[in-house]
Amino acid sequence: MKLFEKYLTSCVLIFNCVSLLTQLAQSQVTSRLQLVHADSLRYEKTQGQVAFHVRGKVRFEKGLKTVSCDDAWYFQNLDKVVLRGRVVLRDSSRILKADQIIYYGEPERELAEGHVWSRIDQIIFSSQHLVYFAEKYWAITKGQVHFVDTTNQVQLFAGQVEYNRLKKYAIAVQQPRLVKMDTTTHEEIVIRAKRLEYDGYRKLAFAHRQVRITKQDVVCEAEKAEYRAREEKIIIRGNPIVWKEGDQMSGQTIELYLKEMKLQQVHLIGKGVLLSRFKLGEQQMEDKLTGNDIWMYFDQEKLTKIVVKNQATSLYHVVEKNELQGINQVMGDRIVLTFKNGRVNTAIIDSSPGSSRGKFMPPD
Repeated sequence: MKLFEKYLTSCVLIFNCVSLLTQLAQSQVTSRLQLVHADSLRYEKTQGQVAFHVRGKVRFEKGLKTVSCDDAWYFQNLDKVVLRGRVVLRDSSRILKADQIIYYGEPERELAEGHVWSRIDQIIFSSQHLVYFAEKYWAITKGQVHFVDTTNQVQLFAGQVEYNRLKKYAIAVQQPRLVKMDTTTHEEIVIRAKRLEYDGYRKLAFAHRQVRITKQDVVCEAEKAEYRAREEKIIIRGNPIVWKEGDQMSGQTIELYLKEMKLQQVHLIGKGVLLSRFKLGEQQMEDKLTGNDIWMYFDQEKLTKIVVKNQATSLYHVVEKNELQGINQVMGDRIVLTFKNGRVNTAIIDSSPGSSRGKFMPPD
């Protein structure tokens, strides 16, 4: 008799649960998340609102979207679902995982918190918080954000990143850092600034304010910078300065040209200055080139040639067998210098008749 009573009680509980699930499903419209499974379901009051509380292997669906978790509160009147515990949301080309996700149906958006991990097309996010606006295809992530473009081998680190899914455009603030990786995940270029923008479609990066770019032994500083990955080109503006080994370059605009991520050329545009510092014994020496248009050419990252145009001037030390022979000072329309072992090997001065000047000053 007691066994029959227990069996009857179990049947009643199962019937009540199924009845509640049926009522809930019937009350939902197709535009809302539909509860398709839960181990238990109760109708409770929380935070001043009446809600369905479901537990155990919870699963919701809406079209191609599925959501699974351990525990959920469904606020039917608010079109809101609070999902907790191993929450996983999937749709056709997106995955979102978090400790908690709050889902709103109208307008459709998701608020994820705690150990957030998301894949949106080819982009992977990890952060502490994420808000995704489904109708705008727009995501905002905060808290130790790590953004990875798996197609272009680009990573962003920041306190906050906003991402437009349709345009594949990201805006990073709060100590942002962009890293261009090679195929072996080695850091090729690192860009820091107050604000970084990344265009995944055009493979462009824009840096604003207090910009610092590092590439092996090359360091750039400026107020604005643009990195064009397709062209392998970096453009810096706003008091730009470039350091490479003992050389310092400045101008109104500086362009760096790369090939297979190796420095090939540097172009100083407008009021260009090149300072080359070296030691001779215990003495610190400094060669200087100025001009409105300076081209520097490199082979295997080593300087091989400089072409200075438009108000070209040069002041360089003549060194033979580690001894200073004197200082050459030349001016002209065009100066071409070639280098060997890091020092000036030949100098050619081109100029209109009567306008070039040269002076050799022996050591004291």
